[in-house]
Amino acid sequence: MFFYCQHFYIVLFICYLCPEKYCYRTRPGTLDRPGSAGWINGGVWLDQHKDISEIGKKKKVDLVFLGNSKTQSWCSYDRNVWGPGQKHWDTYYKNRQAANFGISGDKVENILWRVENGNFDNCFPKVVVLLAGTNNLKENSAEYIVSGVQQIVKSIHQKSPKTKVMVLGIFPRGETPNAEFRGKIEKINNHWIY
Repeated sequence: MFFYCQHFYIVLFICYLCPEKYCYRTRPGTLDRPGSAGWINGGVWLDQHKDISEIGKKKKVDLVFLGNSKTQSWCSYDRNVWGPGQKHWDTYYKNRQAANFGISGDKVENILWRVENGNFDNCFPKVVVLLAGTNNLKENSAEYIVSGVQQIVKSIHQKSPKTKVMVLGIFPRGETPNAEFRGKIEKINNHWIY
């Protein structure tokens, strides 16, 4: 019992010292993710992660699209996922040694976990196109999301130092400029303007 309490107080102390701005690496559990979010034959999240981690073993990859459902929906031939963007993938990326590393529902902390746990162990692309953060908007601050994206980029460079990472801004949400999350999205996207 003392051991448990001691860890509890350490966690409370860390949370007090490290407010939300730091992104924690988490692998989604079965309770917080749907079993078949756009995946053919109902594959689970960890199966998708494992499939992605195998792509670099099977072929040379120069271009990686990394992100959530917006990325996954482009589809590719390397994965067992459904994607309405398959026609565009075929037209523009099929012959460019490209790979799709998108998983529907991923938050920045899930993408960070994937980068650090296999997705780039056998894959050293020239370019990564990163789209992340939209699934964090409801629960996290702009600072947390920016920190998470920065940690993803840093982790990619630790795995593959020569890779260039293109960070895309989060797409607008809602029909009007004052729709929910628009201000937060603008704050986040302003970090990527140089």
